[in-house]
Amino acid sequence: MAKKSKSLIVDDSTFQKRARRLAKLLKVDERQFVREQGGLLAREVAKYTPPYAKFPDNRKKTIGSKDDFNEGRNAAKRDVDQVTTEVEDVTWAKKQFGSGKIYRGRKQVGAGVIDNLSQLKRWHNKNRRANGKTRRIDHSERFWVKKTLLDDYKEQLIKNVGISKAGPAKAALQLGAKGTIPKPVKIHLKRVKASGRMAQTNKGPYAMIRASESRSPGLSHVRHLMPMIMRDRLIKAVARLRYMKRQTIKLAGFKN
Repeated sequence: MAKKSKSLIVDDSTFQKRARRLAKLLKVDERQFVREQGGLLAREVAKYTPPYAKFPDNRKKTIGSKDDFNEGRNAAKRDVDQVTTEVEDVTWAKKQFGSGKIYRGRKQVGAGVIDNLSQLKRWHNKNRRANGKTRRIDHSERFWVKKTLLDDYKEQLIKNVGISKAGPAKAALQLGAKGTIPKPVKIHLKRVKASGRMAQTNKGPYAMIRASESRSPGLSHVRHLMPMIMRDRLIKAVARLRYMKRQTIKLAGFKN
């Protein structure tokens, strides 16, 4: 049986219940308000999804800066270095040890030689955790890889930086959220599995947000942050409704 893809499903029933109640109290379009807040919530998830150079500022609207993506590129390089040993030439090692382990005297100094991209990718993925991070292994158990091959593989990894943010960003766009999508995220929108849509329940309108972790592995880092993200979004939703109320009063010719 095929393994089911794990997804981040934003279960924000409490948040949306409060959003609907606020909308009713201030007599604004309930469905439109819930849709707007759902889209903004998805953007917040994208903001808190790695990479980031430092923990995101909840006051900023951007979902990623130049420094954030540079940190992601550097992290991708560091990850591969946790399971490989970079060497200038592997000819002598292959000639002496073939496909076996590498020794200096009686001491093992390497697990063997990798000399093609597909093998390197398999080795890297084998040592990746569910959250996309690579476990650090002892130097003696690392495969030796020629520098030019390792550089080529790192370039491939760097091209994926931003894909984890692309999942919730795509859901946000589908819910009509406005805001800039950085280029490193935008180029991956078609590659990720994610959705943001409205549904009508017996309790009222509901914004459904979903993103696949298999395509956006960095989402696993956001799960424990969801209560904080939703609490912050609710505070901002109240502020938004108060602003809308003031604008309505002004348009009616009254002063608040």
